[in-house]
Amino acid sequence: FVQRWCVASGLPNPQTRTERVAGDPRGAKKPVWPFYVALSLFRGAAILAGVRARAAMGNASAANAREAGGLVETLAARALVVAGVPVGSIPRP
Repeated sequence: FVQRWCVASGLPNPQTRTERVAGDPRGAKKPVWPFYVALSLFRGAAILAGVRARAAMGNASAANAREAGGLVETLAARALVVAGVPVGSIPRP
């Protein structure tokens, strides 16, 4: 059913979608995969920035919120490396 539905709707089948994102079945990675890894790291940095802000205001729910918030720059720098952007090339506010 899924195969027929994909063909009828003009969408790629699930196997093709998986290969486009994760690479071919033999394990070769597609160039798009680093984008998703970098996006995930930036998302984590944004979440931790919120944790750090709540810790600074004194209303964080976790006892280690200040320490967790200290990982923002580390995650953001790792995301830049994964994305292929030189870390020092982004101007800081």
